[in-house]
Amino acid sequence: MKQACYSQNIYPGVYLELTQRSGTFAMKKIFICSLAIFNILIWFSKSNIAFLVSVRQPVLFNRYSIHHFLFNIAFFMASIICIYLISRDWKKRLSQVGICMFTFTVLFVVVELCIPKVRVIKATMHYRPHVDVKFTFHDKPRVQRTYPNVSQESSVAVHFSTDAQGFRNAKVPKKVDIVVVGDSFTEGIWVDNDDVWPYLLAKKTGKTVYNLGISGAHPSHYYENLKKYGIPLQPKIVICMLYELNDFKISKHVVPKRPISWLKHRVLRSQALKFTSMLLEKSFGGIYAQDTFANQQLFSWLPVEISQPKPHRYAFYLNAFRWMSLSPQEFRSSTGWKDTQQKLQDIINLCRRNDLHVIFAFAPSKARVVFPFVKDQIPNEKLWQLLSLRKKNLPPDILSTIANNIDTVENSVHSFCKEQKVDFCSLLKGLRDHTIQQGKMYYTYDVHWSPQGHEVVSNILVKYMEKMKVD
Repeated sequence: MKQACYSQNIYPGVYLELTQRSGTFAMKKIFICSLAIFNILIWFSKSNIAFLVSVRQPVLFNRYSIHHFLFNIAFFMASIICIYLISRDWKKRLSQVGICMFTFTVLFVVVELCIPKVRVIKATMHYRPHVDVKFTFHDKPRVQRTYPNVSQESSVAVHFSTDAQGFRNAKVPKKVDIVVVGDSFTEGIWVDNDDVWPYLLAKKTGKTVYNLGISGAHPSHYYENLKKYGIPLQPKIVICMLYELNDFKISKHVVPKRPISWLKHRVLRSQALKFTSMLLEKSFGGIYAQDTFANQQLFSWLPVEISQPKPHRYAFYLNAFRWMSLSPQEFRSSTGWKDTQQKLQDIINLCRRNDLHVIFAFAPSKARVVFPFVKDQIPNEKLWQLLSLRKKNLPPDILSTIANNIDTVENSVHSFCKEQKVDFCSLLKGLRDHTIQQGKMYYTYDVHWSPQGHEVVSNILVKYMEKMKVD
């Protein structure tokens, strides 16, 4: 009797448990298979290669952006972790995963702290002090997957050094006549110490010039650098060089205050991620880089060529054309211009409080300088399609729109300077004239001035100062 009762009581329980286990096992199989299928499918999805090429971003395996590739890898690792956690011992395994994630986070922070930072970015922005390197700059596209018609261009020997404060000067003087602030166009990226326009300006005027230019800086950094490092040198003149593209966008170095945005900013700007991106680009950027890609024909007109005084070629950062198409209303209502306008006002007020003569020099983009000479080589339809990769609803006759609005940014800054009664020096005409008379003012693939460009800029500023009797 007892055995019968025992059997009647136990077997339904065992059956129910086996049924539950069977159902759970089936669900696990479905979940694992779904993860496996999705992991396979995401590798078949390609990034928009034409867009990546147009904004000069690396392409891995001729298929993926770096962020796309990293997402696929991260999703695969997360899938492995999920499969590992599906177990009756899930609590124990969850603690193991937690320990591993904590260890990884600590290692990430350690790597972030240990990798030397070339630039120090706080309120001010400067390089590490006493940097002294020599290298050869090759004028070629920065990334391996690039325009179809790439050719090898010139090479330039560069000696780059910084002073005790981390700026591109021979030493830190006690007092100077002129302080210059700006970004890479002022620092003189990709040219030798002796070819940078602030050095040439000092040589031609006989005045002492201190260069506070730093690549990647924004007008907010110009103000802070001038306040901390420039004013103590007791200069008489301040030259603020403005580049028409980067200086009128929201600074990428502004750290968001919201927790999620702050974390995303820190990760995307981290040294560890930059180092990882560099390794991925070096390892996989060249694989299948010579193969064709969708919409490749849109780049067939690049680079353009100017035949006088001798043939020289130019490729463009296509975002410059988008800026040249902005109407005065669009630009003046933009957040970037409003932000920069306030920083320029701060610089003017700082100079007035210290009785300094401020000059705003305006550095035009390569595309704007050479546009009148090459517009017949630019097919309207292809340029429209390229710009549409980033911004929709563009006018169909994009070349006419550019021709009508090409000076919008410079005219807006010039008007602001007139209102504030400060000096404004345009470099546009001088660079255009010498492009036809002497040749390359800019590198073919890079956006910056060549040594010849720096020579011309220094001459323009010398003549401007003589004309305006700035002393």
